[in-house]
Amino acid sequence: MKSIGNLESTLEENGIAFLTYGGFLTQTLLVALTEALEQGIESCELSRKTSINIFTIFIELSQNIMNYSKGKK
Repeated sequence: MKSIGNLESTLEENGIAFLTYGGFLTQTLLVALTEALEQGIESCELSRKTSINIFTIFIELSQNIMNYSKGKK
């Protein structure tokens, strides 16, 4: 079984990132995450098609979090 250190190294080597957050999903937070995602995409110089796919997935995940969260009010 791999240790956490090995897992972290593997993720870093392959350019994989995980985002964790424990709080309310607000409009302000979504705007900040969208802007950070946009900057990351621009710095990687991804194609338009890939950029659109990434934003589509981000939006879908955000909607799922808001629609299916336990703390929904």
